[in-house]
Amino acid sequence: MVVSEALRELASLAGVDVRADVHEAVLELCRRRVVPTATAQVLRSLASKAQDARDAGLRDAVRQPR
Repeated sequence: MVVSEALRELASLAGVDVRADVHEAVLELCRRRVVPTATAQVLRSLASKAQDARDAGLRDAVRQPR
């Protein structure tokens, strides 16, 4: 899987830790020959959702007494 290895290397060089499910999703987009701008949009959306989840977790941690 040359593409899979290339994607892992690219993510590593960018300093991005890519989850296995996201890695597979990106590979599937590549296999289906989705245009790069659409793939980038999917990645932005996933990153935004992950950030929202992290922010929500932080807000919950701040609200709850320890």
